[in-house]
Amino acid sequence: FRFNKHHIKRLKKMGFVVDLDRERFLYNLNDLKKFKEDFDHTNVPRSYKKVNKRLSIFVPNNRDHYRKGILEEWKIEELDKIGFIWDPTQHKINYYFEKLKEYQFINGYGSYPKDGTKGPYKKLVRFFRNLRKLKKNGKLEKSIEDRCIDLAFPLNPYKDAWMKQLGKLKEYKKINS
Repeated sequence: FRFNKHHIKRLKKMGFVVDLDRERFLYNLNDLKKFKEDFDHTNVPRSYKKVNKRLSIFVPNNRDHYRKGILEEWKIEELDKIGFIWDPTQHKINYYFEKLKEYQFINGYGSYPKDGTKGPYKKLVRFFRNLRKLKKNGKLEKSIEDRCIDLAFPLNPYKDAWMKQLGKLKEYKKINS
């Protein structure tokens, strides 16, 4: 049941305190909880507006208000309780770095899935290929580059291979000169 202005006016005359913003927020929060139960995350895609338009607007609006510092503290707390994803880009980056660690746990530190990999690591290959492009174009954030270095992920595998071979050649020349 939805309240209109007439309903609210009558309720206020009767002495009720009606906080429509709070009610709307809690209604949408409940939908978000259901979404999380179904999909195990709170990152509602834009395409979800075909299923639940209100929810597809609710999520980005709350992120925007949070970034601007105008989201009420109680709303932040409620969203935090359900594991709300405040920054989907950072969440995605963290997700793929965790996948790389998982891959390295299985295949050895410093290893990484190569182009043409199929199965669960196919998207991981695409993600790190995009990081290499950003690095090549000088647009990769230093913090992300540092994370790649920590995991021995080569952002420029050809240059890295060349430098490794050059080091071996210098060592050979030093020994055999």
